[in-house]
Amino acid sequence: MNTVIMALLAIVALAADAQPLAPQKWQNPTLWRNIKAEQSPEQVQRVLGDPIDTESTNSIECWYYADTPKADENGANIRPKHGFLIFRKTPAGTTLQKWVEPRWEILPTWEQLQTDYKQAIADQRAAEQAERQRMVQEAAAERRQRLQARAAAQQRQVATAPMVNARPQVERGKIPPAKPDAHTQLTSRYFISIGIAFVVIALIIAGSNGFRLFKN
Repeated sequence: MNTVIMALLAIVALAADAQPLAPQKWQNPTLWRNIKAEQSPEQVQRVLGDPIDTESTNSIECWYYADTPKADENGANIRPKHGFLIFRKTPAGTTLQKWVEPRWEILPTWEQLQTDYKQAIADQRAAEQAERQRMVQEAAAERRQRLQARAAAQQRQVATAPMVNARPQVERGKIPPAKPDAHTQLTSRYFISIGIAFVVIALIIAGSNGFRLFKN
């Protein structure tokens, strides 16, 4: 039982680490249509979700969604040309000034992302179920092995234990004397009794005859 619980806990931990990523809000082209100038960063975040990278200066703040700035071989910073938003910082607050949508033609469609995510969830659940079944089968096999080992140990213990009322060993080539049964013993006693009676009668008769001869 402990083995099964440990296995299930391990499966849960692995499932948490390998959880498929759901499509992000910014990957839905329809949501970009709801972006409007002068919106605050909080308003944009509610629509598109968190950006994957940001840059900030004293006057502007850039949010990147589809791609992030990269340095070339000379160390120059190359910023993406699509999928970003620029906020302007003023004493009155930070508001959206400019944005460029991602290049949808090179990205998976929203419908495809949804389909892939559902398939990934189904595959993960099937893998988890198969792993649970494997763990349960291994635990059952381990339990059977323990029971078989215990039964074998008990059989060995019984086989090596001294036997009670064991028959005496007979030397090879010798036949042990047979023990007479009750009928045989009774018959023997009967004939012995008759023999003793005849002997007594014979002694009495012999004594009487001897006495008569002595008297005459």
